[in-house]
Amino acid sequence: GNVPTELGHLTKLTLLDLDNNQLSGQIPNEIGALSLMVYCSLFENILWGTIPKSFGSLTALTRLRLDNNIMDGPIPTEFGRLSSQLQELNLHYNDLTGTVPTELGNLVNLRILEMQENRFSGPIPTEIGNMANLERFQIYHNGLTGTIPSEVGLMSALTTLDFATNQLTGSIPVLPSPLTTLDDCYLAQTYEGVTEQNCFTDSLGNPNTDNAGICVVVNNCI
Repeated sequence: GNVPTELGHLTKLTLLDLDNNQLSGQIPNEIGALSLMVYCSLFENILWGTIPKSFGSLTALTRLRLDNNIMDGPIPTEFGRLSSQLQELNLHYNDLTGTVPTELGNLVNLRILEMQENRFSGPIPTEIGNMANLERFQIYHNGLTGTIPSEVGLMSALTTLDFATNQLTGSIPVLPSPLTTLDDCYLAQTYEGVTEQNCFTDSLGNPNTDNAGICVVVNNCI
């Protein structure tokens, strides 16, 4: 069945967990009335249509999971209003399109951002550098273009960075400061010719200082 519009009447609801069902149809706009909700999980269903802009009213949210559905359209810019509490945003394995909104840079407390396996296009916005608490950023298997912004170096808590299988161009940037927490960096099929060796070391096996900050501190590069 569908997600009922009547859920919008449950204005004192703080947790909504409807994952791993056979729910179909669109997410009703009425969900935006649940202003006290801190956890919303709708992943692993058959939900389609666009993400309601009314999600931007859920300013108490700490975790939002909409992954593993067949939703399309862009990420609402209204997501930028979720800056005060949101720590995890999962949108992967959908059919979302459009550019990565600059407003995501407002999510300064975000720790996990997963946007892989969609159809996003355009550049990676420089505003991502505002997310200094982000630990995992995965946006592989999309159609992103342009270069990796050096502002990635401001994301000092990163442990996983995955830009693989996009259409990025240019060179791996020299970052303003080393990402000393970074464990995994995936760039395969993003830059032609980038391999484990030339990402992390030169031909003699020494740290590649041309890419200081993003490569020499990483344990895995694929």
